[in-house]
Amino acid sequence: MFSAVLIIRNEESVLEKCLESIKHYPLITEIVIVDTWSIDRTKEIAKRYTKKIYDFKWCDDFSKARNFAKTKATNKWILSIDADETLETFFDEIPREKADWYFVTLTNWLETTTNACRIFRKELNWKWKIHEYIQPKNWLETWVTIKFWRSPSHDVDPMRNLRILAQVYKENPKDQRNLYYLWRELFSLWQYNEALEALREYSSLPIDFHNKELVDSYFLQALCYYKLDKRAEATTMLWMVIIRNPFFSNWYKMLALLEKTDIIKQKWLELEKQADNKWVLLNINLDM
Repeated sequence: MFSAVLIIRNEESVLEKCLESIKHYPLITEIVIVDTWSIDRTKEIAKRYTKKIYDFKWCDDFSKARNFAKTKATNKWILSIDADETLETFFDEIPREKADWYFVTLTNWLETTTNACRIFRKELNWKWKIHEYIQPKNWLETWVTIKFWRSPSHDVDPMRNLRILAQVYKENPKDQRNLYYLWRELFSLWQYNEALEALREYSSLPIDFHNKELVDSYFLQALCYYKLDKRAEATTMLWMVIIRNPFFSNWYKMLALLEKTDIIKQKWLELEKQADNKWVLLNINLDM
């Protein structure tokens, strides 16, 4: 059997939809909710679905909160889900092929998909303060699907992610994973010069030539330069991208915007039919 485990804070506008999506699956026999000091009706809503509600003082560490939450579960298997997500599909029976953890498909409101570990044995622990993860062991893919939206609670503390990433950077400036998320966060906050600085540090570290995140970093550098009206630098970085993966159409689309040439635009239109757009990690609107 499975325990659905959530950490929440000020989620009154989305929590009910999430919990309603969970309660219909017979294999999920327990819902565990850890509240990190909500000041709205979040806990009142949670009490309609479970008695297992606990308090945890927020300390800018997602792994600590999630690991505390799973200790309150009584089942051997954990389903980790957030309040601004809904469980779209789940197991009809206990999986016969055993693993330590399972990949599920995450889909957002734009139907962009990715995979993540959300089902795992209780003894496994979350790691990292933000963008936390389960250490890989024996794993399997599943057809379980979670859809994620966006909670208004994110606007209460919009600098939270940057604050945590900056603290990790202060402790270990060469942490490659942290740098990856740091430049993404800076870009999302329109801090293009600061994002470029983090991007340069990231791409200066040893990374495999065809690493997806490295390609991602070059593309974001091109976008930062574009936003700063530095067209020549943007074009240079874009070619760094194309050298590593010449089959992603958005990069040709951006090059067409920069170069204003029909030849490149035609190349983009041709590639758009065959490109695997899920390959890129960033989901950025290029209608600039």
